Amino acid sequence: MSDDDFVAYPDFDADSNSDDSSCDEDSSYDGSFYFESSDEKLTRLKNMREALNWEIEAERSEFFNKFKALSKGWHEDFLDLRDIFRREEIDWLLIEDMKSQKNSKMGSRQFPLIKFVLNTGYTDEPEQGGGPSSLLRSTPLHYASRDLFPEIINHLFDIYHRCDVNYSDESGYSHFHAACSEGHYDTVKKFLELGQVDINCPWPKTGESPLYLALKSEKSEVFRLLLLSGADPNSTNADGTTCLHDISKEGYQADLAEILLERNDEGELRYAVQVDARDKSGRTPLQVAVAHVFPELVRLLLDRGADLSNFVFPTECHFDKGFDISRMLLAGIDELQITTDALVIVEQLEQKGYELARSDAVTMMKTLVKHRLFEKAEQIEFWREDEDFVSMAKEIMIIPSSSLYDSIQMRPGKAKNQLTNRHYFKFLVWEDWEELSDEMAETCVAHLCEKIWERFFQQWTLEPLMKLTELPILCCEKIMENLMNKDLLKICLADEIVPNKHN
Repeated sequence: MSDDDFVAYPDFDADSNSDDSSCDEDSSYDGSFYFESSDEKLTRLKNMREALNWEIEAERSEFFNKFKALSKGWHEDFLDLRDIFRREEIDWLLIEDMKSQKNSKMGSRQFPLIKFVLNTGYTDEPEQGGGPSSLLRSTPLHYASRDLFPEIINHLFDIYHRCDVNYSDESGYSHFHAACSEGHYDTVKKFLELGQVDINCPWPKTGESPLYLALKSEKSEVFRLLLLSGADPNSTNADGTTCLHDISKEGYQADLAEILLERNDEGELRYAVQVDARDKSGRTPLQVAVAHVFPELVRLLLDRGADLSNFVFPTECHFDKGFDISRMLLAGIDELQITTDALVIVEQLEQKGYELARSDAVTMMKTLVKHRLFEKAEQIEFWREDEDFVSMAKEIMIIPSSSLYDSIQMRPGKAKNQLTNRHYFKFLVWEDWEELSDEMAETCVAHLCEKIWERFFQQWTLEPLMKLTELPILCCEKIMENLMNKDLLKICLADEIVPNKHN
């Protein structure tokens, strides 16, 4: 979605005659208003307002429902609402219009009063003859942005269009924050041109800077604009998290990491990016990217000089959180993807000079087994005898020159070398597997995951197995060839608790 696209806009054309069921809160407000002329409706509205004691909540609520009913079918282009309402009264009516739709489904919500106000051409301006207005003011724009009304926010920017003042609500959330969060590029640009905002001013409630808000909402054009206008990429939220930390946790935003790091390389940023910044937990963006299994981000960070001399391999707990988040959207073949990505990351670290400790390897092994990525691998022996399965597996291509059946037959070393080549993943299309039953597909994926990691598990199990059995290398290698990865892990864990008799 582009920065200027918004979801499911209601039809706000002035000539729209669509029925608005949201005006039916009070059955006493029947359709009689609908057939009145504009002059009759205007007279009725003025009389209703004059009779209203605004300070009494019950009267305000009744007026709100009557006004909604009255607005149906009323298209008034030349009505100046300032002749009838004070500025803060219009704010209240628009917020109530949104509140009344809060429990309705996205896409079906109607906003009759906001529609009516827009059709009159109303824009928010200071009261004439009044003193300077306070910048502390809660507006419908704040409410829509904070309380998730994406289908209406674009229209509210038309009403609350001024960029020479930056209104903030009680929490410190400002119109500039809303523009950055909602990706309203033109408004952000105008705010910056008029120089009425601090580009790094955080939302006090969360500590999130305008740049961070744009990042969190995936508004890449606004993110780029803020960066090139001098926003500090090292600003942190309440958890001490920088933009790079957040990108490293949300791997689908790798394009924003490239924007950030490329602009930094070219010297276009006012503040140099701190690639090794630590959050309040002491974690760097590299640690976060490793724990959340995003090899593309790991590559970007390592290529930009992320420090490995003080790198601490993620703990099992940190990996658990990363795997849980990553696997929320993963199933089937995607489990093969995350399993492969994890091994690619280990190799990336080693290629850049990081020496994997035994504790690191065991942490990785425990994480993979705990998350049941190999769980059904043993069932492949059953399916190898199934003629229908064999026939289908030979038709499914894993890589251009090798079928699923071929991959199942591979030796561990060859499977690892072929299936960790990310170039081949464009051939891994889930639709090609649809002829397989769920059980067949899950077994195949688990088996391939097992094969990809088998050499790694054997490599780190050899020494403990030799120590525990006192057998020579060749014997231990033969033993390991007949063990599953989960069994190899058990040997590593047993070695940690069994004392060495030679000590």
